[in-house]
Amino acid sequence: MAETIVTVGIDIGGTFTDFWVFDGQKIRQHKVLSTPGNPEKAVLQGLKELEILQLALIIHGSTIATNAFLERKGAKVALVTTRGFEDVLEIGRQNRIGIYDLHVKKPDVLVPQEGRFGVTERMDWQGQPLVPLTQEEIEKLGKRLQSYNPEAIAIVFLHSYVNGVHEEHVVTSLRQQYPYVFASSHVNPEHREYERTSTTVISAYVAPVVSRYLEQLSETLGSSLRVMSSAGGYMSAKRIIEQPAAMMLSGPAGGVVASFELARALGYERIVTFDMGGTSTDVAMIQGRIPITRDMEFDHLPLRSPMVDIHTVGAGGGSMASFDRGGNLRVGPQSAGSFPGPACYGQGGMTVTVTDANFLLGRLDQDNFLGGKMILDRNATHQAFQTLIDQGLKHGVEMTDVALAEGIIEVVNAAMARAIRRVTAMKGVDPAQFVLLSFGGAGGLHAADLAAMLGIQEVLIPPDAGTFSAQGLARSQAYADALASVLKPTHDLTLEYIQDLLEKLADKTVKQLADDGHRAESITSFYHLDLRYQGESYEILTPWQGTLKDTVDMFHQLHEQYYLHKELLTPVECVNLYVRSIAEMRTIPLPLWQNSAAAKPFAHRPMVFKGESLSTPCYRREELSADQRIFGPALVIEPASTILIPPHYQATVDHYGIIHITQ
Repeated sequence: MAETIVTVGIDIGGTFTDFWVFDGQKIRQHKVLSTPGNPEKAVLQGLKELEILQLALIIHGSTIATNAFLERKGAKVALVTTRGFEDVLEIGRQNRIGIYDLHVKKPDVLVPQEGRFGVTERMDWQGQPLVPLTQEEIEKLGKRLQSYNPEAIAIVFLHSYVNGVHEEHVVTSLRQQYPYVFASSHVNPEHREYERTSTTVISAYVAPVVSRYLEQLSETLGSSLRVMSSAGGYMSAKRIIEQPAAMMLSGPAGGVVASFELARALGYERIVTFDMGGTSTDVAMIQGRIPITRDMEFDHLPLRSPMVDIHTVGAGGGSMASFDRGGNLRVGPQSAGSFPGPACYGQGGMTVTVTDANFLLGRLDQDNFLGGKMILDRNATHQAFQTLIDQGLKHGVEMTDVALAEGIIEVVNAAMARAIRRVTAMKGVDPAQFVLLSFGGAGGLHAADLAAMLGIQEVLIPPDAGTFSAQGLARSQAYADALASVLKPTHDLTLEYIQDLLEKLADKTVKQLADDGHRAESITSFYHLDLRYQGESYEILTPWQGTLKDTVDMFHQLHEQYYLHKELLTPVECVNLYVRSIAEMRTIPLPLWQNSAAAKPFAHRPMVFKGESLSTPCYRREELSADQRIFGPALVIEPASTILIPPHYQATVDHYGIIHITQ
C-alpha cells in the first residue's frame, strides 16, 4: 500500500457516477452517466476515460445493495431459527406504520412462511444450553433446506448473542453446500430478536448481488479495489462480502466524511451536510465528529449495523413533478433517473423535473451544463411544462410556466428543510446554530434558499461540489468494528471488566485491519458504551471517558440534549460495548486556490426570482480569485454543479476556493 500513487474515489449515484482523483499533486474530477442495469460499466468507463492505468487505491461507494433491497431483487433466503420463533420476522414490533392511514401496507416479508425453518435447540439468556442441538437435528435441517433450494441462509437462534456455538455448528454444516450462510452472532451479536433477525436476513438477501458485483469489478481492478462501508470507512472487498449490509449507505457516507474533513480544516464545529443529487437528498448533522448510529430502517425494516447517521428524502434534480387528485403540486419521490432523465436533457424525457424548473427559470446555463458536454434542450423543456400545465387545468389549477417552476422549487425546498429539521431539531438542537455545507450536483441551486428557511446564517460550497461524495471516499480511512453484549447495570460492572472486554474487541478489529495489510502502529481504536436508563427501550452510543463514572456523566449530558431531561437517580444500564478502529494511511490536504485575479462575468442572463426577471451575471468558478466578493443575483458555474446566489445575498471565496454565501 505504501507504493500507491493515485487515490480514486468513485461514487455511483442514480443519475451520474462521480470520480475524484488525487495523484499526490493534482486533483481531477470526472462524471459519466450511470448505467443502472450494469453499474460496473460506468465505473470501468470512467476509469478508462481518466486513464487510471498505474497502481492506484480505488475506494468505491455504491447503492448496489440498497437498490437490490428496495427493488426486491435480492436472493431467495431461508431463515433458520429456534423452533417456535419462525414468525418473528412477520410479527415484528407493535409499532404501526401510518397509524391513521386506513390503507397502509406493511412491508413485504423478505422470507415467506415456507422459507422459515424451526430447529429444536434453546439457549437461556445467560448462554447456557437448555435444549442441546444434536447432529441428527442438523441433518434433518439439511434435508428440509434441499427441497426449498435457497440462494442464501440466515441463522438466528435465541440468545445466540451471548453464546453462538449452536449457530456456528449449523454454519459449519451448511457452508459445504451453500456459499452464503450468515449467523446472527456474527452479523449482529446483540439482544432484540426481531431486529437481529431482520438484520441477518437483509445481509443474506443482498449478499449474492453484492458478491457478484464486487467479484466482477475485482476481475478488472484486482487488489486496488476497496469498498466504502455505511459507517464512513472503507474495507477490502473480501470483508464487505462477509458483511454485505455494510454497503447499504455506502455512497452517501462519503459526503459526510468529506464534510467532516473540510469542517475540521476550517475550524467549524457544527455543520449540517446537504447533498442534493439527481435522485435524492441526503442530510446529516456533524458536531465535532462523524455521526454514527446502529439504529436504522430501510423500507420500515430495521437494520442494526454501524452507519453514518444520514437521513434521505426522495428529492433531487431528477425528481418529477405532478398534480395529485386534489390539484396539489407534488414533487418526487419518483425520479427520471439518468435515462431518459429530465426533459431538458433531450433524451426523450417528457416529465417536468426539478432540473427542468431550474432551467426554465434561467438558473442553468444551456451551453455549459457538465462543462459543455451536454447542451440542454429548451424546446423539450417547454413541451414538458405545457403537458404539466394541461394536467393542472384538468384539476382546476391554472398556472403559468414560470409560476409552476417556482412552485416546484418551493415544494422540493420544503421537503429538504423537513429532512434537515429531522436530523437537528428532532435531536434537541437548533439548525440556526449550524453552518450549511452544500454539495451534490444540484445542491448549490437550492442551498441559500434552504438556509433562509431554517435560519442558517452561512452556506459553504466547496470546489468540485458535484463530486464531493466521491472526494469523501478518497479521503476516507480503513476501518473495522466489533461489538459485545453486556446487558447489566453499570453499578454491577467493574472498571477491570470493561477495560478487559474493550481491549479484546479492539484486538479483534486490529487483526481485521492487519489482515487487510495495515500496520499496527497506524491503527487507532475508539471505545463506546451503549447506555440507557433502566426501563428504557433504546440506548445512546456514549464515548468511553476512561472511567465508568465519567462515561455515565457523559450519558446524562447526551440524554438531556436529545430528550430535554436527565434522571440522575435512575440506575443506568450498559447494553453493549462497541469498538471502532481506524487505520490512518494517508492525508490528502485541502489544496490552496491558485487564482489571484478577480473574475469578470462571461455573460448576463435573465433569471426569474419571485416572478421578476432580473439580468444576472454568470461566472466560471475556476476563474474566481481568493477573497473575491460577488453580490447576488449571480450564477457561478463549474463542470459538475451550478451555484445560485439569490438577490440580497453575497458570496466570498476563501483561500481554499470554498464559496461562503451570507445575507
